[in-house]
Amino acid sequence: MSKIENSSILKIERKDVMTSSVVQKCRVFRDVPLNLPKCRTAMISILQAFSQDAHFTEKDRTELFFSLTQLFTSRDHYIHRLLLLLLKEIPVNKHDTLILTHSLSKDISASQTSPQGQAIRCFCAIIDPTNVLLHERFLKLSIVSPTPYTASAALCGALHLIEGGRKEAVMRWAPEIRQASKSSQRSVRFHALLLLYALKSDDGYAAAQLANSLEEGKSQLEQCVSLAIVAQSMKIKPSDNALQYFNKCIMSNSPIVRLEAIRLAPPELSLPTCDALSSFLSGSTLKMFAAVRTIANSPNIQQYAPLLPRILHLMKHQNSSLAATAAVCVLKLGNESHVEVATKRILRNCKRWAAPLLRAVAEESCKFAGKYRNEKLTDVAVFLLRISRDQSCKFAILRALLTTEGIPRSQLLPRLSEYLEDWDSVSVARIICDFITNEVSHLEDPSSVIPVLFNRVNLDVPTVRMAAVNTLAAIATISDEMKSRILPLLQLFTSDEDDSVREEVILFINALKTGQDMSKIFTPFSIEDLERSKNKENFDENDDHSQEGEIVDVNGGFVPASMRHEFEQYGELEFKTEPVDLTDADAEFVVSYFVNVYKEHLVVEFLLTNTVEGLDLENVTVSLEDADVEETIPVELIKYQQTVSLCTVLKRDRPMIFNRYRASLLYSQDGNDEDWELGDVELGVSTWVHRAKINSVADIWEPMKPSEVAAVMKVQNVKGTTAGIHKIENALKLYKVTEEKDNKKTTIVFYGKDILDNDVIIMTQLGISRGEVVCRIIVRSSSKELSEEIMQSIEF
Repeated sequence: MSKIENSSILKIERKDVMTSSVVQKCRVFRDVPLNLPKCRTAMISILQAFSQDAHFTEKDRTELFFSLTQLFTSRDHYIHRLLLLLLKEIPVNKHDTLILTHSLSKDISASQTSPQGQAIRCFCAIIDPTNVLLHERFLKLSIVSPTPYTASAALCGALHLIEGGRKEAVMRWAPEIRQASKSSQRSVRFHALLLLYALKSDDGYAAAQLANSLEEGKSQLEQCVSLAIVAQSMKIKPSDNALQYFNKCIMSNSPIVRLEAIRLAPPELSLPTCDALSSFLSGSTLKMFAAVRTIANSPNIQQYAPLLPRILHLMKHQNSSLAATAAVCVLKLGNESHVEVATKRILRNCKRWAAPLLRAVAEESCKFAGKYRNEKLTDVAVFLLRISRDQSCKFAILRALLTTEGIPRSQLLPRLSEYLEDWDSVSVARIICDFITNEVSHLEDPSSVIPVLFNRVNLDVPTVRMAAVNTLAAIATISDEMKSRILPLLQLFTSDEDDSVREEVILFINALKTGQDMSKIFTPFSIEDLERSKNKENFDENDDHSQEGEIVDVNGGFVPASMRHEFEQYGELEFKTEPVDLTDADAEFVVSYFVNVYKEHLVVEFLLTNTVEGLDLENVTVSLEDADVEETIPVELIKYQQTVSLCTVLKRDRPMIFNRYRASLLYSQDGNDEDWELGDVELGVSTWVHRAKINSVADIWEPMKPSEVAAVMKVQNVKGTTAGIHKIENALKLYKVTEEKDNKKTTIVFYGKDILDNDVIIMTQLGISRGEVVCRIIVRSSSKELSEEIMQSIEF
C-alpha cells in the first residue's frame, strides 16, 4: 500500500481525552481561510472523545455544534464526510435541528451522489420524528435512488424513524419500499425487506400477506429476514408453502441460513432440524458452538434429545465457550443418570469460564437441582458462586439459589453457611445472613452455624456484623438452650466500635430478656435486596464502612415505631408496608416512609436524614395535608448526618383507606419557621392488597362479576407496550397469573388478597391507540365499593 493511501485511513487510538482541550481545538474551524490539516486533526479528536463516551457539558456541546456548522462552507470532501459523521453523534435540540435541516437538504438533493448517503443518515439521526412529514419527499426519492449506498442509507434512516415512534409516517412510503425490495442490488433488497418486516412484525395477518408475496432471496441476509417473516406469518396462518420454504432453507448450502431456519422452524419440523444440527456438531469449533447455542436457546429443546450423547462429549472441549454452552444443554436435556458425568466435567473446567458462562451454568444447575432435588448440583451452584469474581454474576447465582423451587432449605443452608466462612462480597454475605434468619427453623443443627456467625461479628465490616448479629438473635429464639448460649456472645459486642451495630445488639439483648416478639425487629429478607445491593457494590470490599449516618430517635437511639412504648396503646401491629422514597438520594433532606397498620390506627413513619453540613434542624415534624391526624411525634433536634424517625398517627375508621396526602417537612432554623415539600404519601393498592399466588382465576372470576369496575387510562411517559407492561407491574406489585398477547393488545391478569383475606383480581388490557399506550383496567374484589376505591388509587 502506498504512503498516500496509508494516510487516508482514519485511525482512532484509545487514550485519555480531556473535553476542555477538545473544545479549544475547535476554534480552528472559525479561521479564515480554513487550515484543513488542523481541522482534520481537531475533528478526529472529537470523534475520539465520542468513541470513549466523554462527557461534554451543555455549554461545550453548544460550542462544538456551532463551531462545526462553520465547516459547511468547506468544499473538501474528506472534511465534509467527517462533518456529517460528527453531527450525527452530537445531541441537538429542536432549534439546532432546524439550522441543520437546510444544509443537509442541499446535500440530499445534490447532483453528486457521494455525500447523499451520509447526509441522509445524519438527517434521520437528528430530525425530530414529529416533523418527519415536512421532509418526507427527500427520503421517498432517496429510497428509489439508483445509487445503492443512497437507497440503503434512506432505508436505514426509515428504520431509525420507526424506533423514534413514527411508524405511521414510514407506512406512507410502502410503494417506494416495495419498489426498493425488487432492486438489482443485494444491499438495497436486504434493507428494504428488513424495513418491511419492521412495519409488519406486530401484525400477523400483514406478515402472512407479505410472506406470500416474497420472492426467493438471492443473498444470505435476505433469506434470514424472509425466514423471520414466514415464521411470524405461521403463528397466524400455517401453510404448506411455509413449511416447504423452511425445509428448503434447512437444506441450504449456507450455514447462516441453515442455522436461522433451524432456530425459527416450527415444531412440525423437529426431525429435519435435528438432523441438520447433527451435521454442525461434527464440523469446526465455530459451527459446533453455533449448534449448541441454538439448542440451548430453543423453546422446544426436548426435540434435540437424540443429540445428547454428542453434546455431553463436547463438555470436555478445550474451547471454554463451547464447553460451558454444552453444559447448559446437558442440564436442560438430561436427567439424573447424567448427574455424575455433568458434575465432574463442570467442576473440572469451570475455573476458566467467563462470568456470563458461569452464570448460565449455575442457573441451570439450580433448576436441575430443584427439579430432581439433587444435592450435587446444589453444591455445583454454590461452588460457582464462590469462584465467580463478577458482582452481577454473583447476585444472579445467589438469586437462583434462593428462589428456585424444589431446593430443600435444610440442604441449602449448610452450604451457604460454609460460604460465609470465606466470603468475598459484603452484600452477598449480608443477604445470606438475612436469608438464614428468615429460614432459621429449617436448620437441622442451629449450633453449627453459631461459630461462623460469631467470627463474622468479630472480623467483618459493620454491615456484615449487623446482619450476623441479626441472625444470632434469630437462632436464640428457637429454644431456651440456644438463648442461653447466644446471650453471652451478644453481651461481648455491647461496646462495638460501630454505633449501629452496638444499638442493634442492645436492642436484641433487651428483647430476648423481656420476651418480646422478635419478629417485629428482625431485618426482613427480600430477594429484591439483591438489586439494591448490586447498585451499591461500587466500593472496595475490604474497606471499613463505619462512616455511616448515626440512626437516632428523639432520645438519641433509633427504635422502630413498632417497638416504641407510646404505640403499645394501639394494640398489635397487623403489618408494615415496604419503604417508599419521597426524595432523591442526593437531596438536602433524604426522606422515605412506610406505614405501620394497627387495628384502628395508621402510623406513618418517616425516616429523615439531614445531609446539609453545618445545619441543625429544630422542632421537626411532618404534616399531611387534608389528613385526619390524631397525633404527631416531633423531633427536637436533627444534626448533620443524623437519621431520625418521625411519626404521624392517623385514625383508621374503616378497614381500608385509599387516599393520597401531600407531605411537608416543618422545622425551625435560627428561630425562623420553615417548610419543605416532600411529595405525596399514598395509601393505595400496594398498602392494602398483597401478592398471593394462584394457579388460575377461572373458577373465581365469574362469581366476582357483580363487583366489577372498569376504566380506560393512558400509561404516561412510555414508548411501546413492553415498557408499559413493566410500569404497570411496578405500580400494582401483585402476582401475575397470566399474560396473553394478540395482534391488538396484551392481556395480563394480576391476583392478590386484601388485608381481610378476600380475593382481588385486576385485569389489564394494554394496546396502542393513536401512538399512545392505553390500558383498559378491570377490577373485581369483595365489593363494588372496594373495587371503585382500588380503581381510583391506581396511577401509572
